[in-house]
Amino acid sequence: MLTKSILVWIYALIVLVGGIMGFVNAHSIPSLVTSLFFSSLLGFYGYMMNEGKKYASSAIMGLLAILLLFFGTRFFNSGKFIPGGLMALLTLLLLGYMWVQCGCCCCPCPTKRDDERKDKME
Repeated sequence: MLTKSILVWIYALIVLVGGIMGFVNAHSIPSLVTSLFFSSLLGFYGYMMNEGKKYASSAIMGLLAILLLFFGTRFFNSGKFIPGGLMALLTLLLLGYMWVQCGCCCCPCPTKRDDERKDKME
């Protein structure tokens, strides 16, 4: 559980740094606001996932799907690998990792705490 949280936090930091770079280089306020919004949500749900909340994995995968569409569209429209293609690739990798760790396409994902409760009940 902690590994997924750390990966989500690292990804959120990358999104935030990218938004700050977009603001500094191009004076893009939408880039800054959007990166603050998504990195805040990812950080929050990463914390919730670390706390064992079932809904956090689903929320993170939903946010990652939105970001994948955004970065993928930017990559295909510009044809430049950096930043759109790189971020689309990182997003796809994290989304795939979250999907595999979930163990199925149905979420909310079972947590270790749920397994421990089931063992105690039996």
